Amino acid sequence: VFSAFFDNEADKIWCASELDKSIKLVSCRTWEVELQVAFPAEISAFAVSLAYKMVVVCLSTGHITLHMLKELRSGNLSPWFVAATDQRATHVHMHDDAPFATVTTESGKLLIINMEDREVETL
Repeated sequence: VFSAFFDNEADKIWCASELDKSIKLVSCRTWEVELQVAFPAEISAFAVSLAYKMVVVCLSTGHITLHMLKELRSGNLSPWFVAATDQRATHVHMHDDAPFATVTTESGKLLIINMEDREVETL
């Protein structure tokens, strides 16, 4: 596991693993995997915003997917938004005080994802 986020609303932990290309929802009471979302490529960065109830997953292919927590918890694995970039992410941060995520890429560029407008800007 290379990244984990506590979901206090569900009393569970969202975690991501590069090894099996998936994110998992793990119960804090039983430590059992309750949900696993597989991706077609290696996960290069992953973050959760509990304030906006969103998950952002950056893939090694340059694709960025946004998912609504409620939809994932109910079994709907379809992304809310997908952006194709030519940049591989190394880090992503969700901002709980604004509807943005920032992505740092291998080449040092900064991508800003506007979750409300579903747009990606490159700086």
